[in-house]
Amino acid sequence: VATDVEDWYIASVTEAMKAGRMGYSGSFQEPDYEKMVEQGIELHIDTTMIDTCPEVKEKFAELSIPSLVEISSKESHPLARVEWVKLMGVLFGKETEAEEYFDNQKALMERAMAAEKSGVTVAMGYITSSGKYYARNGGDYLVQMIEMAGGEYVCADIAPEKSGNTSMSFEEWYAAFQDADYLFYWNFGNKFYSIQEMIAYEPLLADLKAVKEGHVWITSPDFSQATSAISSIVSDMNTILFSENPDEVTTDHLLKLPLTTE
Repeated sequence: VATDVEDWYIASVTEAMKAGRMGYSGSFQEPDYEKMVEQGIELHIDTTMIDTCPEVKEKFAELSIPSLVEISSKESHPLARVEWVKLMGVLFGKETEAEEYFDNQKALMERAMAAEKSGVTVAMGYITSSGKYYARNGGDYLVQMIEMAGGEYVCADIAPEKSGNTSMSFEEWYAAFQDADYLFYWNFGNKFYSIQEMIAYEPLLADLKAVKEGHVWITSPDFSQATSAISSIVSDMNTILFSENPDEVTTDHLLKLPLTTE
């Protein structure tokens, strides 16, 4: 895998790496080709990020290591991203297990999908370590998940046909997020572990409705790595949006941001 053990947040992966059943292959930009050849790697699987490094794909071809680019990130429907587990089932002789996993995730999503809207408005975005502000596009899969869970995304009119994020000035970000009932903050780049930290970074964030009311939720450390847990994330969102006592809610993939860091 192209992420070393200290940067993994999925317990089964870290356990496998420490036990020697999985190993670090070098970054996707600079794989350790010698190590991979020595260990007889039979298949290289990468994400679409590899498209920015055509020389890496060429090197795998030169070394006669079959290479597969997994493009689940291009799927517009959240559940379609989960369905890629079926391909992995075919590759590794686990078709029955993969089918069962997908069916369970589909059932979980169907249970989590709200029959009606919660009436709760939600903002979702992040701030980079260099101070740039981003909001999820209206057509993003995470926005679909918010809507499936019964929420109303406040930036639905921003790039409604596109996935991903849109860069904004602070003033634009503030204006778009100001009146949202809830803020789902992707804890990426500029990370916060309390509302106090968020306000210390930018005092004007204290005026956001979600911040004033303590309705800020950050993504868990494994959020971007748990791509097969999309249905669980929708379930978490649904639980948060419909809870009568959100302060008492415990979820796995969205964590309530405390007022202060203890």
